[in-house]
Amino acid sequence: MFIKTTTLLASLFNVVVMLGMVSAENDSHHKRSPSVIVLIPDGFGASQATLTREFLRARDGLDERFNKLAFDDYHVGSIMTKSANNLVTDSAAAGTAFACGANTNNGIIGYDENIDICPTVLEGAKALGYRTGLVSTTRITHATPASYSSHVYDRDFEEDIAAMQLGEYVLGPQVDLLWGGGRSMFTPASANGSRVDERDLLAEAKEKGWNVVLSKEEFDAYGKDANTPCPTPAPKLNPCDFPALVVF
Repeated sequence: MFIKTTTLLASLFNVVVMLGMVSAENDSHHKRSPSVIVLIPDGFGASQATLTREFLRARDGLDERFNKLAFDDYHVGSIMTKSANNLVTDSAAAGTAFACGANTNNGIIGYDENIDICPTVLEGAKALGYRTGLVSTTRITHATPASYSSHVYDRDFEEDIAAMQLGEYVLGPQVDLLWGGGRSMFTPASANGSRVDERDLLAEAKEKGWNVVLSKEEFDAYGKDANTPCPTPAPKLNPCDFPALVVF
């Protein structure tokens, strides 16, 4: 996938400056920079939240004044995600709106509607020295997580997305933790995978120093290997745990 290097780097600089200003303002009030967790329930919007509240109110006899959902304590704002070419957005355009702040056409990831590349907040955070991670209950190469970690003209280019997530583009590795489904996108077709180029990205990732976890058993043992420098049991995720690719 062709990416115009100078455009991406120039745009990323603007994102880094913006995030740096936010971080500096936070540091003036607190001792450390914030940790940010973005939760995206795919296909979920204001209408679904309202319907859920009304259902719970009717089922449980709740007073409307106290009819809150668990997520209401964390909800701080809304975003318009209608795509540039369709009243109904898809995950690619909506994810790009979240990750880049750019309106784009359905199916496009990491570019605006004029096919100008837009850097993501994850890339900006990485440039500022933050640890970054993506966790998905579907394929890690699906349009929503891909919107934070890749730039492609078509959401179906999942083989390209997988390579980018492992660092195969101008910025290099940007994600410290990739955790989700979609192992086939990293596996050659001849080994029951989906990659027609026959590359084994899992093997390549291991060679590049990634900790690759492919089963529950490996996940349960992750970080507890006596040969690793991590303390056992690890009190928290340690630098030696990264980068990590967990795919099922």
